[in-house]
Amino acid sequence: MRDYLGGGGNEKTSARRVRAAAYVRMSTEHQQYSTENQADAIRQCAERRGMEIVRTYADEGRIGLRLEGRNALKQLIEDVERAKRTSPPSWSVT
Repeated sequence: MRDYLGGGGNEKTSARRVRAAAYVRMSTEHQQYSTENQADAIRQCAERRGMEIVRTYADEGRIGLRLEGRNALKQLIEDVERAKRTSPPSWSVT
């Protein structure tokens, strides 16, 4: 699993952005778009929509038909479920 971290921006700007995760995969070495290209395209799309990619989960060389063997996707699902259980709701008052 490769971990790309977003950030590097102004904290004031980041506070207004929606935090998001991206998932990329490449089933074969002969696939046209690498996981790096996919991550870049997702990041650009997210930025246009006011989102900040804070983590990218990547499964390379995995067939997409089954969850078996797709450890990054499993980790993404686990992280989302954990966040739902542990993150209290928050609101901005400014």
